[in-house]
Amino acid sequence: MSLPSTRSKLQKETRELLARWDRTIEEWNDPVSRRLQVEYLDQLERAVTRASEAMDAMNEVICRAQRECE
Repeated sequence: MSLPSTRSKLQKETRELLARWDRTIEEWNDPVSRRLQVEYLDQLERAVTRASEAMDAMNEVICRAQRECE
């Protein structure tokens, strides 16, 4: 699996998880759910953004190296 397709899959699955979470907190909205949001889901979203940016940068380096080796 290529880096761009892996990045796309990671982003898609994260969006799906967060959409399900949004539906969950419609029914479960208490201090525990808010703590889960802050301690895990908000951090996960930021981590996925950083990972996606790193994957893009890595892909650029790999593509450049491949072009230079041709």
